[in-house]
Amino acid sequence: MSPKNASSEEPPEPGRPLGGRLLVLAFRWVVIGVAARLAYEVPLPLIEGWLPLKDALIVAVAVVWMGKALFDTLFYDHYRP
Repeated sequence: MSPKNASSEEPPEPGRPLGGRLLVLAFRWVVIGVAARLAYEVPLPLIEGWLPLKDALIVAVAVVWMGKALFDTLFYDHYRP
């Protein structure tokens, strides 16, 4: 058996087309936005003095979640075993 030459290997099968992945990304971002908006609108009278901190935490979590969704959309196929 001869070792495979790098030039003779077939390219990996493409994953989901980029257009479909971007559509999923847009859907995920809409879900994240709706979840953040609902979390922002929930009245919490017990921590009324801490509301600016609550709002900052909601925004920070939403931004990190959106970034993770973007990373998963663009780079997930590259690291599939």
